[in-house]
Amino acid sequence: MTTIKISASCPYEIGDKIVTGREIHPPELAFRFPAAVRTITDIVCQYSAQTGEAVFLYELDGRGPLVRLEAPPRKKKRK
Repeated sequence: MTTIKISASCPYEIGDKIVTGREIHPPELAFRFPAAVRTITDIVCQYSAQTGEAVFLYELDGRGPLVRLEAPPRKKKRK
């Protein structure tokens, strides 16, 4: 058995609220399907030893499948 050490940083925390939207076609119907505020209730880190990639999967609102989210923009540090 091989031991693997990883260092990964999750961009979200449990309890964070995010806004999810839907891509609606045709766009003129988008007002009927507004964006929704969701709460992150679980986070899973999936690591591939072969590629070295760490992927974070999230459970939203305590139900449903785990989903992959885009990372939020990083805040610039002020000097």
